[in-house]
Amino acid sequence: MPEGAKIPVVNDDLASSFIGSYAVTAESKEDLYKLNELMTNWRDQLRAIPGVAKVELKGIPKQEIHVSVDSSKLQQYQISWEQVLMAVEVRDVFGVKSPPQHEPKE
Repeated sequence: MPEGAKIPVVNDDLASSFIGSYAVTAESKEDLYKLNELMTNWRDQLRAIPGVAKVELKGIPKQEIHVSVDSSKLQQYQISWEQVLMAVEVRDVFGVKSPPQHEPKE
């Protein structure tokens, strides 16, 4: 093989073959994120059809959450960094979509 050439990929899995491909597009990443749940449901429904061996979703960008924390507010409300981290992780595990609601203590 010439230098820089990629190793060829051969699909020798004769039990599966490519049948179709569908593209879902959106105007923005945010719109695509909104479609993620719908596409995941479609994938699960297609996988449940007898004879369907494989359904994949590709190209959905990873979502990121950026959290800005005011250290003085943490001290004021007696909240530790560990509590903030745990709250973010729990929201991520359970797929909570709404922003966190915080009512200041008086």
